[in-house]
Amino acid sequence: MGTVRRTQISSICLLCLLFIAGFAYRSLWMKLPSDPNFGMNSPSCNNLGPASLEQELHVLMKAIEWPEPPGPIDYEFSTSPFKTEFHMPFPRATYYVGEYVEVLITARDQRGQPKTYGGDYFQAKLHSPKLKAGVTGSVTDHRNGTYTASFLLLWPGQVEISIRLVHSSEAIAILKDKRETRPDKVSYFGYFYGTSEKTECNVELLGPNVCEYNDIYTGESWFCKRPKQISCSAYKGHSMAGNRNVLTAREAKFLNQSVREKLISSKVGAFIVLHPKNKTALQKQDIFGKSPVPQLAIDTTHKFVVQWQVHQKPVTMQYIDKEELHYIANDLDKIGGSKEGLVIVINCLAHFVSFSNKFYVRRLLTIRDAVLRLVQRNPLVKVFIKSGNTGYLYSHGSDWLSLQLDLIMRAMFSSLPVTILDAWQITSCHYEPQLLHPGPVIVKNQIDLMLSFICPTDEETTS
Repeated sequence: MGTVRRTQISSICLLCLLFIAGFAYRSLWMKLPSDPNFGMNSPSCNNLGPASLEQELHVLMKAIEWPEPPGPIDYEFSTSPFKTEFHMPFPRATYYVGEYVEVLITARDQRGQPKTYGGDYFQAKLHSPKLKAGVTGSVTDHRNGTYTASFLLLWPGQVEISIRLVHSSEAIAILKDKRETRPDKVSYFGYFYGTSEKTECNVELLGPNVCEYNDIYTGESWFCKRPKQISCSAYKGHSMAGNRNVLTAREAKFLNQSVREKLISSKVGAFIVLHPKNKTALQKQDIFGKSPVPQLAIDTTHKFVVQWQVHQKPVTMQYIDKEELHYIANDLDKIGGSKEGLVIVINCLAHFVSFSNKFYVRRLLTIRDAVLRLVQRNPLVKVFIKSGNTGYLYSHGSDWLSLQLDLIMRAMFSSLPVTILDAWQITSCHYEPQLLHPGPVIVKNQIDLMLSFICPTDEETTS
């Protein structure tokens, strides 16, 4: 992490560590229920034994547990987005802002027969094409082939409901298996001084001729196959190598684009929402939708500095030198306790989607403990953790895989005084296409909300 000269700027330094994102993200405060297994009394990662790691991992895996098909999977019995439908079981003549509306999803297989078990992944939103506003629906799996999607009515006018099947439960079973058993599905090249040879690298490599690069502070490791004519110490950087096809022809059918990320049909049309009976009911509700980066930016007019730093491997990108990559925990530990106006933004999710949950949990443990140490040194620091966002449509990626990591992240930081930057809610209900790197209007909305937690209000500045 670079250093910042403060002599000509201000005694108040706004320092944002935007790991990977490169942008400040709009935030939404979320406080999850505390769990005694997480948070303030966590041991440091260096002192975390295998038993403690496994215990926390067990608790987290229970928290994100997902229903599985009851037996061997067959494509004919998998959920079809073209046969699945939803309806409104209790339609009413009038709806008011502040109320909830529910629809019932009935999953059907490729033959059109009702499913008898759950585990499908649906994304639901209620939206207004005219206002370009939307809200995410909460989907409850009844584990019998039916699901309830519930929406809070936030604004008056005409609204519509859209629900899409992201993955069938059968496809998710395949994703889970490949996530845990095939870390090599995304591969990397390692480069070395003194030779043009490049070798395979990854977070896990087996075999005798392997170089291990261990960080003594976090305990994290990176592995590369040993070059033929030069020592392991000549390692200088890495790049993305490519994706391996780890699916059989039978498995690929479940994850084909023809049956994933598809809207399901319904006879539920647009309906009108009226102004609330109690006009003060939703005064503070927010409606989402309406409204390489430089490593150092200095604004002498407004007196702040923004610093950006790439997180340590795995990073899926073109060649990057090893000196440019830092473990987030190590950079946080270098920050002193006397920086006034300090703001930290951490984004550490998208590049971990193709790896095991255990690997991600261990990385977050190092970051969580470093955040805790920083807060103890500087109680006034503002720490933001950016959530995942929808739109992970790349090979070996999936919104379901992202959702799993997002839930893990929220649980692990739930007991710490941090703010979750809820990009997931914003991107999942927005009118713009869902992209892993969202469009400018979404980024602007996220920045605006994040700044609302940092910048003083008019009342505060005049008091």
